[in-house]
Amino acid sequence: MRVVLILALAAAPAWAQERAGAPAKAVAVGEKVPEFTVTDLAGKTLRLADLQKKSKSGLVTLTFWCTICTSCRGMEGRLEKLHQTYAEDAAVFAIDANAGGETPAQVTAFLKQKGLTFTVVMDGAGKVANLFGVAATTTTLVIDKDGVLRYRGKFDDPKARGTYTEDAVKAIVAGQPVAIKQTPPVG
Repeated sequence: MRVVLILALAAAPAWAQERAGAPAKAVAVGEKVPEFTVTDLAGKTLRLADLQKKSKSGLVTLTFWCTICTSCRGMEGRLEKLHQTYAEDAAVFAIDANAGGETPAQVTAFLKQKGLTFTVVMDGAGKVANLFGVAATTTTLVIDKDGVLRYRGKFDDPKARGTYTEDAVKAIVAGQPVAIKQTPPVG
């Protein structure tokens, strides 16, 4: 039994392996998010406060994503649409937790090839994923201007016509409570 566990961990992506160093309790919906850092594709370190400055409302969405993920391929057009629709009201980011070992140059080339304009930031060591207890790509977080986590879960659910992330963004921009605060992740 112990050998199987060791083999499973060896095959896990680097950011999943970091789970051992995860906080005892992941940030929960409704809690203030502690400051964290990510790196943009040019190598510049950005804090949560820097991400919040990318929109006039201070609203940030982070969708865990990578270039090799099957579920990511199915939703990146919808992520692009959210970015285009809410460009002023929300800073829409994909956060690459390096699950596939991508380099910033590979991610940049992929974005260019696909014509995607949303911003990707890197979480190479998986510290942000650990902070939020994220274990699957396409998990999305919505953080308000006060740094409070307001939504965590599926980006959306086209089959059920659930637009969870967009609904959360609309509610926060309108100064309303988020109706659906958490959904199970997909990925």
